[in-house]
Amino acid sequence: MPSKQRNRKFGELAAFSDKLLHRLLKYLTKHDITALAGTCWMGYELQNDEEFWKERCLNDSAKGEKGLLEGKEARFLFKMNWKYTYCRPGEVEGEVPVPISTVHMDHYKFSVSKKARWYAKNIDVSSIPLKGLRVPEVPAESISVEQFFERYDKANTPVVVTNVVKAWGWNGWTQKDLLSRHGKTVFKTNGTTVDGKTLRMTFRQYTEYCKYAWGRGEKPLYIFDNKFEERAKDLTQDYSIPPYFRNDLFDCMSQKDRPDYKWLLIGPEGSGAPFHTDPHQTHAWNVVTEGRKRIAFYPPRTIPPGVDRKLIHTEYYAASDTMDWYLNYYPNLTRAELPLETIVEAGDMIFIPSGWWHQVLNVAPFTIAITQNVCSPGNFPRVWRDLQKRGPKSLARRFKRDCLPTYGALFDTYEEPQDVSSEEDQASSSSSSSSSDSSSFST
Repeated sequence: MPSKQRNRKFGELAAFSDKLLHRLLKYLTKHDITALAGTCWMGYELQNDEEFWKERCLNDSAKGEKGLLEGKEARFLFKMNWKYTYCRPGEVEGEVPVPISTVHMDHYKFSVSKKARWYAKNIDVSSIPLKGLRVPEVPAESISVEQFFERYDKANTPVVVTNVVKAWGWNGWTQKDLLSRHGKTVFKTNGTTVDGKTLRMTFRQYTEYCKYAWGRGEKPLYIFDNKFEERAKDLTQDYSIPPYFRNDLFDCMSQKDRPDYKWLLIGPEGSGAPFHTDPHQTHAWNVVTEGRKRIAFYPPRTIPPGVDRKLIHTEYYAASDTMDWYLNYYPNLTRAELPLETIVEAGDMIFIPSGWWHQVLNVAPFTIAITQNVCSPGNFPRVWRDLQKRGPKSLARRFKRDCLPTYGALFDTYEEPQDVSSEEDQASSSSSSSSSDSSSFST
């Protein structure tokens, strides 16, 4: 920022560096911040910035104020916006929310992040048309396990299988259903506290948050829980693994030894995950029980626009945020650059093949899904290659030891796949190293 512009915006505070200002702001109370708003434009913008107040809610260090977390768990009920939640955390009925000003793009020069926030406040994401080729769809009742294996699993091709939930004998999880059964159950989100801990919220707290999550100009929190079975055991009785994926080599391993593989995914409109590939070159299935997901694919040999090649080695998400991608990349793609796309409706399943780049955007007010990563005989060569070359050596040893009694023939006849490119190696290297440390991926 030029010095004259900085002086106009920051006033006397322009003498402090951005780093020092950020440190000082942590010690200001909500009353101090309100007072700061009357001193300069920076203070005014700050007191109306959702990301700033979100950080305050997840930070216990504000001097003279009690934090809104207890350990890793939220102890507040989200109300209207993060500013209002922080300033008036009590669960009081009938309170009038603190007004949040609207900043128009025409009046300011925006950074990419600010453009994305404007986008979140003003764009109906469900109305963005799909311009790419469509992922094929097939009804569950018209395709056998053997046909699925040959056409999609072995061929490593994405597909939407419709009406999968009907086979479970019920309509699937809904927000109302989970609220009545697990309103007080604590779930893990993709948010982190300032000390790096995973933010946990009760389902009731999260549903209150989701009422106002979209349109405030922030990246929405997302329930992303790989341990949901420990706190909601009855949920595992509600569904069964689709028949196409019941031949999973990882099932030979104990729950302690196998990598994280199962997630409960819940999010409001605008939540999701940027472009990534799944760890260890596994396949994945994802069944939506409520809401809708928009998914974009690029094949293994094609690095998607917006993915930073220099970060593929070190970052699981080496891509722009999903909404930022739809704002800054999608409108400018040529026909040849467009992704393979689909909308996954409630009751349907998306098959995400080994090594395919994909990003996910929830385009309904509330979307619930269950997902699982698998190693089938069809993608065994890719998984085994990745475990040997990229995964922890101990995981590769345990995998082979546990699988040999049942799948020894696959190891005996193994040939290294020839269709894995150097770019795919890079993506696999990133995802494998990330997944060995934590469960950092979602669809």
